[in-house]
Amino acid sequence: MTPPPPPPPHTHTHTRTNYQHVPGSVFTVVVEEDLSIGGEGKVFCFFSTTSGNLKQRSDINNTKTLLTSKNIHLRKDFVPWIPVDIMDRKDREAVFAKAGTRKLPIVIIDDEYLGDYDKLLKVLLLIVCLSTASLHGDEMLSSSNTVLSST
Repeated sequence: MTPPPPPPPHTHTHTRTNYQHVPGSVFTVVVEEDLSIGGEGKVFCFFSTTSGNLKQRSDINNTKTLLTSKNIHLRKDFVPWIPVDIMDRKDREAVFAKAGTRKLPIVIIDDEYLGDYDKLLKVLLLIVCLSTASLHGDEMLSSSNTVLSST
């Protein structure tokens, strides 16, 4: 048995209620392919060696310091720092497309865009908070004031 063909990039969808077509409900859905840059099972950190933007240079240095302090650079799946300004244009544009931004540094883990330095800090802070709460058996409140148990 062969698998069905992939859906076309544009699909017309009809909405039905109780098997009855809802008038005016035909709309177009755009199905986008997930862009891969070959980072499955890897940690990538893209940066620029020539940035004139002070915040960007600071973020790049801080990202390197942060990842080094957590020994991420020693992991087998860590790909050494990748300067986008010496990449082929096509590859560089693929990285920017995957990230959805041109703001550097760009951290990609397992072929998923994690973020830039500011996002990386937020993620690490959340991990520290969750692990601390787990150690203490604390309960936390979600934004809807629902009790979230960390145990």
